[in-house]
Formats: sequence, C-alpha cells, structure tokens
Amino acid sequence: MAEARLGQPSDSHEPQRAHVILHGDGPGGAGPVAFICRFLDGAGAVLEQVAGSVPALSGRAEGSVTYYGWPRASRVACRVGAP
Repeated sequence: MAEARLGQPSDSHEPQRAHVILHGDGPGGAGPVAFICRFLDGAGAVLEQVAGSVPALSGRAEGSVTYYGWPRASRVACRVGAP
C-alpha cells in the first residue's frame, strides 16, 4: 500500500516532489520495492509518470520522486509496482 502527497514549493521554478510512504503487509522485510507516481493536472490528465524505489521495506519506508515539468501538477497518484 502506498500513500502519497504532492510537495508544492513556494518558488514556481522549483521542481515538485511526490513524497511516498509505503506500508508492508507482513513481518518480513522485502526489498527493493518499486513504486510509480503519476503527476496529474487539475482535470486528472497525466502530465508525467515517474518510477522510484526504496531499498528495503520492513513495516514502513519513505521515498520520493521528482517532477521537473510544466504545467504544474495539481495532485499525484502513486502505487506499488514496476513501470
């Protein structure tokens, strides 16, 4: 399971980041764990899809990916899995 929030920097020239929290299902660790984030505009159209990973997942792990594009993303949707 992945939770994500979109970082909105105060300077519009700075890239946006998706901060991702991954939760493991069992007591054993797994790794590396890949995730994919889609940066979306206000209408829900995909602006860019970016893949990331965490080296290991044992209960909880945090990661991030960066969107350098324009226009600015309004929201982000992330999921666990390979691209």
